[in-house]
Amino acid sequence: MIRKNLISLFYLFMLTLLVYPARANPGQEFPFSLLNPEPIIGSSPYLMQPWGDSPAWLSNLEGLKVGFYSREKLDGKYNNWTLNREGFFISRSLPFVKGGISFGAELGRTSNFAFGRFSLGAGFALSPNLSWGISYSSLVAPTDEVDGAQSFNLGLYWQVARYLALSWQVNSLLMDEIRKLPLDRTHRVEIILGSKNLLWTDFVYGERRQDWGIGAGLRFNIFRGINLFGGVHYFNTKREIYTAASGIKQLEKPDEFYFGGGLNVILGKLSWQLSLNNTSTGITLLYETKPRLKSIIPKPQHALFLDFSSNFSEKKHYIYQAHVRRCLHNPKCRAVYFKVGSEVSGWSFVEEWSFLVAKLKQAGKKVLAYGYAYSNLSYAMVAGADKIAVFPGGALKLSGLKAVKVFLGDVLKKIGVQAQFVRFNRYKSAPELFTRNSPGTENFSGMKRILSKVDKRFKTLLQQRDKFRKSKNTEKILKEALFNPVKAKKWGLIDKIIGPEQVNGYFSSIVGRPLAIMQPGEKNLQKKKGKGIALMILEGDIVVKKSKLPSLTGKKKEIVCSKVTSLLDQLAQDPRIGAMVIRINSPGGSSLASDIIDRKIKKISKIKPVVFSFSNISASGGYYIAANSSRIFATEASLTGSIGIYGGKFNLRALLAKAGVGIASVKQAPFADISSPFRPYTEQEIVKLRSNLAYYYQRFLNTVSQGRKISQKILKKLAGGRVWTGKEAKKSGLVDENGGLFQAIGWAKAKAGLSKDSRVYFVYPSPQSKWKKIIKELFMDSIPFVDEKAAVMNKYKGKFPVNYLLPSSLLESGPWARIDGSILIR
Repeated sequence: MIRKNLISLFYLFMLTLLVYPARANPGQEFPFSLLNPEPIIGSSPYLMQPWGDSPAWLSNLEGLKVGFYSREKLDGKYNNWTLNREGFFISRSLPFVKGGISFGAELGRTSNFAFGRFSLGAGFALSPNLSWGISYSSLVAPTDEVDGAQSFNLGLYWQVARYLALSWQVNSLLMDEIRKLPLDRTHRVEIILGSKNLLWTDFVYGERRQDWGIGAGLRFNIFRGINLFGGVHYFNTKREIYTAASGIKQLEKPDEFYFGGGLNVILGKLSWQLSLNNTSTGITLLYETKPRLKSIIPKPQHALFLDFSSNFSEKKHYIYQAHVRRCLHNPKCRAVYFKVGSEVSGWSFVEEWSFLVAKLKQAGKKVLAYGYAYSNLSYAMVAGADKIAVFPGGALKLSGLKAVKVFLGDVLKKIGVQAQFVRFNRYKSAPELFTRNSPGTENFSGMKRILSKVDKRFKTLLQQRDKFRKSKNTEKILKEALFNPVKAKKWGLIDKIIGPEQVNGYFSSIVGRPLAIMQPGEKNLQKKKGKGIALMILEGDIVVKKSKLPSLTGKKKEIVCSKVTSLLDQLAQDPRIGAMVIRINSPGGSSLASDIIDRKIKKISKIKPVVFSFSNISASGGYYIAANSSRIFATEASLTGSIGIYGGKFNLRALLAKAGVGIASVKQAPFADISSPFRPYTEQEIVKLRSNLAYYYQRFLNTVSQGRKISQKILKKLAGGRVWTGKEAKKSGLVDENGGLFQAIGWAKAKAGLSKDSRVYFVYPSPQSKWKKIIKELFMDSIPFVDEKAAVMNKYKGKFPVNYLLPSSLLESGPWARIDGSILIR
């Protein structure tokens, strides 16, 4: 890293860049212009944005900027002096707010004296499009009366639209005196048009002397990384001098024209520019960690590296997909490299990524996969890749699919817990998790039907691999089940057996040339600002309040009603948000929380489009909250439906008795303790419970019927707790489209009238604060047991769904709109 920085600094001093075009400083002739030596806002569109003399621009700063400059203002008819200046400035964005700061230091020389100039600036965003800034300048000239002169500048910058910006800056705000002459407070107003190519015009007015100037200019990109710029100005200016004998005296001076131009070259993070006009010349160099303009140096051809081997989340899913879709249209992106493991979170992910693998191949990109172990899911995901490689000590397990559910009925009885639940209707199998030790008839038939549908799709995905083209081969391979690398290669399931150190060389040979490896991240994903869509990622149980009990598997994922509804209200009023996309992966939860969120979405969808994208599972309460949205997208393998509810309780009396706990209660009404966990329901209470649940079940049916425009008669054949695949749900009208997250995003943007490249704002869950990240890096990551716990949980992730067995929503009062989330299809 040190060597890289030293090389950068070497090139920094070897190259030069001039930013300022031919423009004068009306109303502040020498020596007054020393405090604000160049045009302030007008210079910003060229290259130097932002720095201390244009403070409002500092709020748009990203990263670090370091600049060096050398200028010479030549003798002229009305400027009988030469001014040479060399300076340095550094600007830096702030870490926790949208803003930036700048510091500058400069040395200047004339035939009469020398001076130093120091400046400080700061800029902050008032809103996404409006910024303000303030700067301070001071002179140090021990041999001259200007020593100690200072000035404050104040500026505003407004990005009205994508290609239109307005700025206003007032200089010499306090009108301090220099050589007994007050500095003139000047106002500068500028209009900037364009983005890659710029046109600007400005007006400058001196408040005290009432002189003024007007000008215009342009910056034109003639080639990638090479820009020409120029400007012309007319000034109606006045000049004053002070003598002890006559005091302040105004000198006559004719109107002036200034014109000039220059050349700008961008070389990676370094920029070089030369500028000339009829009174001055100069060179300047700028180093930027995050350049705003494109470089003349082309980006290298690269391969995109996607790591699916661990900790794969919904947010990571979006980021990876966004980079892959960018790769589809980027000729520099030649290949995509998948690193896979034995676990994939679900079949919806497999569907979406298998689709993208096919898209990449259609676009002429090479798709390559490498892993230590492949399972049914991970192999199906990359079956369409050009090449599949495996670690010499790895394995493939292609044994066909199975569906597994866990039942705790007998376990609860043994420990003294009695589960009593009433459900609507017989297909609502979730309570069987706690009441039986095996599935009921409807539950078992539902498992078989869902498994059959997913298995059919699984075999279709496998057929992307040549070896699986014939169904006989598929059945033969699945009967073999277990493959070591040598056997897998012999059977044509993989192409290469290599170690991780050989992967890049092997993939480069496939592509035909060495490629740089690019790892996708959120920071380099979106640069565009302005109006866009909001992306909410909802995962876990739907609850009224956040659970206070710790999770057995680390961080508990919950959809908290109050947080979601509060955020939805904010987004509905936010002018930046044209539509909302809600990505949901949830088995449901509290019927009350689902109802509240549904009503909020129904209301907001009349204001802005609200689009749902179903992940692996979005059923029962997860489907409830989507029913009144503008559009629903689900992959063919998404699990959805389960329109039904249940209610009940756990009777803990026998369990407490085993521990020696006695319980006594007194009541004033016959059913005051109907929900008590210390006694079972009576027959009469179960009748009341069923009657009460019928009301909430009908509310669920009414919500779906109205939202999906399905008659009650048809809906009852789809409801009752029945679970459907996304493909089945599309045929019945429960969802609108079979597609993934980006199909939902594309539809939302089109519906909101936004461009395809408009921004996507992550709004929920909110990102971890930087302070928490710092504390975690400094302290938590150094504690051994934290890593050990994570390793244990990762080992059993996806194999035993503890969070589904002990859902947060069951800790709240019912009824519940929740599917049995313990089913695993692997």
